[in-house]
Amino acid sequence: MFETTPIHALQSLASAPLTAFMWTITLLGYFPAYLLGLAVIMFGIDLRKGVFLSQLLLWTLALTDVAKALVALPRPVDVDATLRRLDSGKPNHAPFSAAGGTGFFALPSPGAVEYYRTLGGYSYGFPSGHVSSATTFWGGSALLFQRRWLLPTALAIIVLMAFSRMYLGRHFLGDVLGGGALGVAVLAVGFSLFAARWAPMPLLGPAELRLGILTLAGLIGAPLLLFLLPGAERDAGRLLGLNLGYVVLSFRGGLPRDGGPWSHRAMRIALAVALAVVGLRLTPGAFPVAGGDGGPLAELLVGAVPPFVMLTGTVLLGRRLGLYPDRAPAA
Repeated sequence: MFETTPIHALQSLASAPLTAFMWTITLLGYFPAYLLGLAVIMFGIDLRKGVFLSQLLLWTLALTDVAKALVALPRPVDVDATLRRLDSGKPNHAPFSAAGGTGFFALPSPGAVEYYRTLGGYSYGFPSGHVSSATTFWGGSALLFQRRWLLPTALAIIVLMAFSRMYLGRHFLGDVLGGGALGVAVLAVGFSLFAARWAPMPLLGPAELRLGILTLAGLIGAPLLLFLLPGAERDAGRLLGLNLGYVVLSFRGGLPRDGGPWSHRAMRIALAVALAVVGLRLTPGAFPVAGGDGGPLAELLVGAVPPFVMLTGTVLLGRRLGLYPDRAPAA
């Protein structure tokens, strides 16, 4: 599962149109793309289900990064200089050649593994975050909304995401399989815990939220505990920002009712996207092309601001503007 042979086979099919298509698919797996998707779901379709899906996605991202830090396996292009860096188009100057696994269950060569574990700030490959997050987001959407077309669409996107990451040389077969398994596990646990009547957090409950002490402690404490795990600082911040927004709204009348004309839904989505962009601009390093180096607390802040600003800002401003059916425009 950590052999480079399948990736060589995929890259032998390379062409400019195919690379552009695969790069487009892989762009859908970055956090800003999911932020846009969640904005559409939360403010155009169903806010409660959108918050629930956000929880699943953020836990998936966090657990993926923790697993990457703990397992610490290199990426295909970094263990085989004969692979092409199709994601960047740059020459591959990796210090190893043919250092992938020598059998289906073999790991990359110990020398390559140890080399990359000594590099500070290296981005490990196992499990694939693109595949784990695609599994949670699209699989969760299919389970939540029960539309006939959603399940085949979700499966197609998950499979395409896996192939795109392998084609671009960013992941082994084992990486994408591990990412898919992690996403399925989060969905199974999440739906078992939070979709039940005894849910510890009323994410799918009534509009008027009644937060108990234990629920409040979980909303704030869980992200802070997650913050202590290696590699989860920014993801913990995202979860903390979402949960803080949830708490603020619970004391400001609860989550509003969904609905209203499509013009109001579109305006809520546009407002959410604008606020998300503001939140991202307030936190340099939030985009995958940039990297922050301000330390763990800075990473926590970078993660927390965009979801907090988007959730609370859209609901509070939307209510004042009369974009929700339970509130008239402010005089």
